[in-house]
Amino acid sequence: VVNFGKCSSAGIEFHGQKLPPEEVSASHCATNGRLQPGKGATLWNWFRQDKPLLKRLFSREALYPAEEVVGDLIGMFSELEAYWERNEMGPHLRVFQVRSG
Repeated sequence: VVNFGKCSSAGIEFHGQKLPPEEVSASHCATNGRLQPGKGATLWNWFRQDKPLLKRLFSREALYPAEEVVGDLIGMFSELEAYWERNEMGPHLRVFQVRSG
């Protein structure tokens, strides 16, 4: 998955502690989310090179070509750009609003 979050250039307040932007991770942000190819919460819904067992057996290959996996990510990345630019939600985005207090 590609985790993302939004924070100001001044950083954020997190659990009573001031974090500069270079120490902020996506999970610290009040608005954060994920770009992922599948809708579920398991690892099989992430960008992965290893194939599921049945596909391994039928194709006799354990891995998808790296170029294919990277191509999938690049193809979906425009959804994240559309979210930041126009607040448009794509089918592969999940966005969370975390309320403080």
